[in-house]
Amino acid sequence: MAPSQFNEEFTDADEQRLLHFASFTHDPQNVYHTCFWATAHGPCNTQILGSEISDHLRSRHSVTVPDDVVLMCRWSGCSTELRKGCLVRHIQEKHLEWRYTCPQCGERFTRNYTRRNHLSRRHGVN
Repeated sequence: MAPSQFNEEFTDADEQRLLHFASFTHDPQNVYHTCFWATAHGPCNTQILGSEISDHLRSRHSVTVPDDVVLMCRWSGCSTELRKGCLVRHIQEKHLEWRYTCPQCGERFTRNYTRRNHLSRRHGVN
């Protein structure tokens, strides 16, 4: 009898844990992006980790107004007016085209919590 090619002890919990860790490799927060915020000398062009976009805008570009203040996005080629509290999400979704992919079916989402809800409702993943 040939030995099994599969780990017979691999549980559903192991599968969920593996899917959870696999999602990190495609998480835009763990990827470097180029900042194209307009400065007096052209675009910023600094490489920033996705999870540090908010800090970068505050420290490098002085975006420090309260969240409810309306301002203009200064990303290269953009002039959208929006509340400061929506600016980072706007940059992530529109300019950096952040997408969160379902590891089960490949469907893509603009927000991570939407992907998590999809995983829970459609695939039973917690």
